[in-house]
Amino acid sequence: MFPDTQRPQWGRVNATLLHYLAAHCALRVLALRPVPILVGQLLRSRDYQPCAEEAPFKPVYLPVAYIPKIGSRVNPRLMANAIRPVLARLQSEVRFDAVLTAWAYPDGCAMATLTPDLSLPLAVIAQGTDIHEYLQMPTRRSVIRENLKNADMIITRSKDLGNRLRQADFPAEKLRVIYNGVDTTLFQPRANQPADQQRSGRRSVLYVGNFESIKNPHLAVRAFAKLREQASDLDLELIMLGDGPLKAELQKLGTDLGLGDRLRMPGVCPPAEVAEYMRRASVLCVPSVNEGVPNVIYEALACGLPVVATRVGGIPEVMVYEHLGMLVESQDVSGMAQALQTIIERPPDFAAIQTFIQNYSWPKTAERYYEVLQQIVRRGA
Repeated sequence: MFPDTQRPQWGRVNATLLHYLAAHCALRVLALRPVPILVGQLLRSRDYQPCAEEAPFKPVYLPVAYIPKIGSRVNPRLMANAIRPVLARLQSEVRFDAVLTAWAYPDGCAMATLTPDLSLPLAVIAQGTDIHEYLQMPTRRSVIRENLKNADMIITRSKDLGNRLRQADFPAEKLRVIYNGVDTTLFQPRANQPADQQRSGRRSVLYVGNFESIKNPHLAVRAFAKLREQASDLDLELIMLGDGPLKAELQKLGTDLGLGDRLRMPGVCPPAEVAEYMRRASVLCVPSVNEGVPNVIYEALACGLPVVATRVGGIPEVMVYEHLGMLVESQDVSGMAQALQTIIERPPDFAAIQTFIQNYSWPKTAERYYEVLQQIVRRGA
């Protein structure tokens, strides 16, 4: 996942990490573009171009064939075969010291088959889905365990992901937790706005994310409908930023629940617009079934916006103080509605939230990644 001109926000977190990591080392990017194993689609996928801000990385967008549904065991091999000649060409241009790969499966598994022969140390980032879901699939679990034993370090974006890998028999000394960072120059509270000013007028419950089952946006809609019933004196709206396969279902659910224009879906927004929505909202709703630690939580807190989230994955690792918001059990509509009302009716502690989020700045995150890269390079020397 890495941005291009067709999808400038796709993999934006990975690109942001590289922008800050570039302060410590030189970087080149190989951005994989998996496509079903059809020649026509492979040809069309060659049109990808980098966004202006990523152009200095000289990204190479590589079409990678995969077999849908039944190809779990062979897809990493197909990916490795596609990568091998391109990586060899890049190595003829630049002497690389290490490889950093942004998914455990299939990307990390593919690179783990290549780097031993190339004498390149490998660090693999486990993002979330590649561990939460894929370790539950027998074939993919087997492929992950077999291939990632060759990785020099696996970076997890939450302790929960690390624990899942330890339970899959990965040694603790090969695991390192590094939480994502947040751009505190973009995501920040509105200047000189007191808490009571933000809480006047219409109160907005904000959802930011894909409309997918694992994000469970239905819970946000149902909880908001219940919130309106139990807090009828409040002027409320639910704003859902994002898109995905469940959009039509969510719109119908909103209609069935009588939400009318109190449910707004502006679509996918660039980060600057997301930050503005956060500054105007009263609470962020994160209803996921499972997560690592979603970046939207960091971004909301950086804007001074409290969070109500489900107690899943790595979220409890970050939501450790009362002034940050509240946690509820997964699928608990009543609990979510009550927590949203509690947060809406109490003023946020901007100063305390800001002090907390400084520990998650991108410069500090990039320094932690660089330390890991230095470590695996020294170990392989």
